[in-house]
Amino acid sequence: MAKALAFAPLFGYNEIMLVECITKLGEYRAVRMLRAFLRSPWYTVLIALLMVCANLFSLELPVFYLYLVLAFFAILFDDDLKCILPVFLGCYLAISPRNNPAVYPPKELPGWKPSAFYDPGFMLQLYFLIAAFSVLIVGRLIVILMRGNKKKVPALALGFGALGLAYLLAGAFSKYYDLRTVFFGAVQILSLSGLYFLFYYGVDWDRTRKDEFAILFTVLGFGITAEVLGLYVQTGAFGKMLAGEAIDRGILVTGWGMYNNVGCVLAICAPAPLYFAATRKHGYLYLLLGVVLLGGLLFTQSRGSILFGGIAFVFGLVAVLVTSKGRARLSNAIAIGICSALLIAVLILVFCIPAFRKKAEEIFSGIFEHGFDDNGRWEIYRAGLEQFAEGPFFGVGFYQCTAFRWGELPPDAFLPPRYHDTYVQLLASGGVFALCCYLLHRLETVVLLFRRATAEKIFIAVCISALLMSSIVDCHFFNFGPGFLYGTLLVFAEGSELRDMPQSAALRPQKAE
Repeated sequence: MAKALAFAPLFGYNEIMLVECITKLGEYRAVRMLRAFLRSPWYTVLIALLMVCANLFSLELPVFYLYLVLAFFAILFDDDLKCILPVFLGCYLAISPRNNPAVYPPKELPGWKPSAFYDPGFMLQLYFLIAAFSVLIVGRLIVILMRGNKKKVPALALGFGALGLAYLLAGAFSKYYDLRTVFFGAVQILSLSGLYFLFYYGVDWDRTRKDEFAILFTVLGFGITAEVLGLYVQTGAFGKMLAGEAIDRGILVTGWGMYNNVGCVLAICAPAPLYFAATRKHGYLYLLLGVVLLGGLLFTQSRGSILFGGIAFVFGLVAVLVTSKGRARLSNAIAIGICSALLIAVLILVFCIPAFRKKAEEIFSGIFEHGFDDNGRWEIYRAGLEQFAEGPFFGVGFYQCTAFRWGELPPDAFLPPRYHDTYVQLLASGGVFALCCYLLHRLETVVLLFRRATAEKIFIAVCISALLMSSIVDCHFFNFGPGFLYGTLLVFAEGSELRDMPQSAALRPQKAE
């Protein structure tokens, strides 16, 4: 990359990629086709298909190698780092149930095998892949920053900085403050903001499509839905459904999270297709895509995600009616009315006809068994507030959760138990300081999303609302996967401002005279 930068002026460009350093390459049809593919939705579809294959068939390592190859070509032939974003998210969502590093089934079970993440050979190759991937990205980012395409300080920098400081100081001046909780706080803020800062500086937003976020999250949503259906087949839940047996939702654990984690991520993705319903011709057809993702969410049997994901989806439907115009608004209203009538009909069948209710209870036993009970949440919240009283200003750190259902943590445990509510968690772990920093960050995000509101930013806000509402009854805001999606949505929102502002044209890389 450094050599390419040194010779770039000889070719008349200050924007660096291989086809610009060696202009002859751009004349080859194969190179033109590759660049067109990297910029198309089909590239994202390919990433998601590989993700699903890895998840269903425990092919993480081969898929990660393919991801590295795709990243290599994207670095060499694409304009910026945008093509790396689906790979980041695909890597996280690709981990299979068999290789879940957090699950320890008893060895006496027939056919038991340890997770590949405990195999030294697997981990050696994984470290190599991470190192190679990091070198590619850092090298490309350095070139992008050196080419003079300067951007202002990100709009969320102050809030993210304050929140990061609060995470690092969680438990400060208490007997619980140690390097472990500092390290975990650093990982927490990196999962929330890492992708935001990386792609803020690493993407040329003037060349990014307005529907890019909707394509990415719609495709990921369908990939996750396929993983959920795969879980039903692999765990025997589907066979139990056919046999009329009740299903224990506790078996719905994939490689990157249990049913609640999967439900939250799917709830974030479900409103994404509604952007197309609001902005495209015959958009009402795209409502069906959202309904399919909502159906996938139902099969996660995560009550909080279903409730708040459903509410966010309703917000999305309202946004469709508000942002669409003329005949499009009328057709969308009719389509929403038909879907609502069908939903009401299904609910009447389930709750009024015993045979339908019995079948629903068998399939969704995890939902019907608990109903609207709090599943011990109030006791967990009470324990969190007691911890807050022990350290009201900086909290007691991340590893002192004394909620009733958890005992002593192993000394080498990385993931601590948490309080299943964003605000209780902030108060218990980081005290009033952490809560104030979070509120500053939240204020900045509200200003970003609703200042100069566009359809793009409105639907991004709807997707984010699914995460924030679900985190009222769970710890999703402190989980890494939802954090990655959160940072991605925020950088798309800010990127839309960089693209749409009149002065953005002045930021575009120019050819050297």
